[in-house]
Amino acid sequence: MQKIKRKYYAIKYRRTIIRVPIEDVPEEYFRPEFCPSCTTKPGRWHFHHWIYAYATKKVKANPVLVFDNGVWLCYKCHKFFADHWRWIVYWTRRFPTLGLGVMKLMPIEFKKTLAMYYVEMINA
Repeated sequence: MQKIKRKYYAIKYRRTIIRVPIEDVPEEYFRPEFCPSCTTKPGRWHFHHWIYAYATKKVKANPVLVFDNGVWLCYKCHKFFADHWRWIVYWTRRFPTLGLGVMKLMPIEFKKTLAMYYVEMINA
């Protein structure tokens, strides 16, 4: 069976699908072989945008802009972690005390676990 060569990436940007021809994509934005988050070799990929920096019209006019402020992730990491982190950051920017109020209500075991992971990430 012959492998079909991809002609474009179809990436969702603000509920709109943007098609970017492969020849226009800079090399650093090609899909990696393994997920950078969980280091597995996924079957399904998603391009996660941390923030949407441009209007959809501007991205449609220049499709390469769709790769700014984003990262390739496997389906699992994108669906269960990255999207939720984006919403936490979004709401924390608007209501800074909201996130802190919820964190104060967490059980002490969760707080210790989160603190341990943050220290590891900062020291890495």
